[in-house]
Amino acid sequence: MMEVSRYYMILLQKQDLELIKQDKTNIITILDKKARRVFAKKELGITDEQIDQILIEEETLELE
Repeated sequence: MMEVSRYYMILLQKQDLELIKQDKTNIITILDKKARRVFAKKELGITDEQIDQILIEEETLELE
Protein backbone atom coordinates (compact mmCIF):
# COMPACT_ATOMS: atom_id res chain seq x y z
CA MET A 1 0.00 0.00 0.00
CA MET A 2 2.73 2.46 0.92
CA GLU A 3 4.47 2.00 -2.43
CA VAL A 4 1.48 3.25 -4.41
CA SER A 5 0.03 5.71 -1.91
CA ARG A 6 1.15 8.89 -0.22
CA TYR A 7 -0.16 7.51 3.07
CA TYR A 8 1.85 5.65 5.68
CA MET A 9 0.69 2.49 7.40
CA ILE A 10 1.65 1.83 11.00
CA LEU A 11 0.87 -1.48 12.65
CA LEU A 12 0.54 -1.74 16.41
CA GLN A 13 1.60 -4.91 18.18
CA LYS A 14 -0.05 -6.42 21.24
CA GLN A 15 2.75 -5.12 23.47
CA ASP A 16 2.15 -1.60 22.12
CA LEU A 17 -1.52 -1.82 23.05
CA GLU A 18 -0.62 -3.09 26.53
CA LEU A 19 1.70 -0.11 27.06
CA ILE A 20 -1.06 2.25 25.95
CA LYS A 21 -3.47 0.59 28.37
CA GLN A 22 -0.99 1.14 31.21
CA ASP A 23 -0.49 4.80 30.38
CA LYS A 24 -2.42 6.56 27.63
CA THR A 25 0.46 8.97 26.99
CA ASN A 26 2.60 6.06 25.76
CA ILE A 27 0.78 6.35 22.45
CA ILE A 28 2.82 9.46 21.64
CA THR A 29 6.15 7.66 22.01
CA ILE A 30 4.96 4.54 20.24
CA LEU A 31 3.50 6.36 17.24
CA ASP A 32 6.54 8.65 16.97
CA LYS A 33 8.92 5.69 16.93
CA LYS A 34 6.88 3.76 14.37
CA ALA A 35 6.34 6.82 12.17
CA ARG A 36 10.08 7.52 12.07
CA ARG A 37 10.75 3.93 11.02
CA VAL A 38 8.13 4.01 8.26
CA PHE A 39 9.36 7.39 7.01
CA ALA A 40 12.97 6.18 6.91
CA LYS A 41 11.97 3.09 4.95
CA LYS A 42 9.69 4.84 2.46
CA GLU A 43 11.27 8.23 1.94
CA LEU A 44 14.94 7.51 2.59
CA GLY A 45 15.11 3.90 1.39
CA ILE A 46 16.69 2.69 4.61
CA THR A 47 16.35 -1.00 5.47
CA ASP A 48 15.10 -2.39 8.79
CA GLU A 49 18.64 -3.55 9.59
CA GLN A 50 20.04 -0.06 9.03
CA ILE A 51 17.30 1.46 11.19
CA ASP A 52 18.04 -1.03 13.97
CA GLN A 53 21.73 -0.14 13.81
CA ILE A 54 20.93 3.57 14.05
CA LEU A 55 18.72 2.94 17.09
CA ILE A 56 21.49 0.94 18.79
CA GLU A 57 23.95 3.78 18.15
CA GLU A 58 21.47 6.34 19.54
CA GLU A 59 21.00 4.29 22.71
CA THR A 60 24.78 4.05 23.14
CA LEU A 61 25.11 7.83 22.83
CA GLU A 62 22.34 8.41 25.38
CA LEU A 63 24.13 6.21 27.93
CA GLU A 64 27.35 8.23 27.68
